[in-house]
Amino acid sequence: MTKNYSQLTLVQRYQIEALKSTGQSQSAIAKRLGVDKSTISRELNRNIPKRGIGAKIYSAVNAQNKTDTRHKVKPKRELFTADLKKDALTKMRIEKFSPELISAVWKKENKPRLAMKQFTNLFGKLNLVTKRSIKTLRKPTGF
Repeated sequence: MTKNYSQLTLVQRYQIEALKSTGQSQSAIAKRLGVDKSTISRELNRNIPKRGIGAKIYSAVNAQNKTDTRHKVKPKRELFTADLKKDALTKMRIEKFSPELISAVWKKENKPRLAMKQFTNLFGKLNLVTKRSIKTLRKPTGF
């Protein structure tokens, strides 16, 4: 059984705000929205100010703004950097490495590796003469 997780939408946040202002419990709000009660608890804990203007009052707009800010600020995982792309192109064009060989070399160097499909997606079908293709093109001698 797999679980599908999704973010709360602005509409759901407005519903939380309205239901919270009428005095509904977190469990009742969760049932009404069709989410787990821990989702509502987490949402309220993250987005209700503890002090200052609007303290202890949930605001859907402020909650959405905080969420958007968190998503913009959180670090993104970028495995295949511009330097790695440059390195791959150098190995393919100058050193005549195949994508498989580049992947093997990067494995030894503890760099991220890509599957053939990913290489193709990033670089397209490169018409390069690789060491592997040279071997297959040689005709047997002695016949």
